[in-house]
Amino acid sequence: MNPVLMPDENNIRFTVNRIEVDPALNKLSFEGKDVFIEGRLMSVLVCLCASQGETLSIDELVKCAWQGQVVSNSAVYRAVAELRKALVKQLNTDDIIKTIPKKGYQLTATIRHEETINLAHGKKMNVNHVWIISLIFLFVAVALFSTLNNI
Repeated sequence: MNPVLMPDENNIRFTVNRIEVDPALNKLSFEGKDVFIEGRLMSVLVCLCASQGETLSIDELVKCAWQGQVVSNSAVYRAVAELRKALVKQLNTDDIIKTIPKKGYQLTATIRHEETINLAHGKKMNVNHVWIISLIFLFVAVALFSTLNNI
């Protein structure tokens, strides 16, 4: 049995292939279209992502997404089917959840976590935004310095 990796409790946004995933809002975004899914479906997706491509058995998904609550196998089947429906039919993406017969489920996608830095008052900023702001500041400083040297 694979060790089950618990999803990140900080609800940090990440990207699965080109699908933006925001666990805090239970939101999936792809090519300008947003789909909101129920929390349990987001938990299943986050657990599959946390497994980093390893196959998760039904028991491992229950332990991770349902925090060990007693649920039937059909609850897991339904959650995976609804998650696939949201991804494939509503967002028109490829099916990224592979069924491994008699083993469980596997995520077949590239996962990229959004890099953020902590700001004051608990807010976060995307690292890419910090670089852009820094470059703008540097450009303004160089332009100002050049102007002052020409005076």
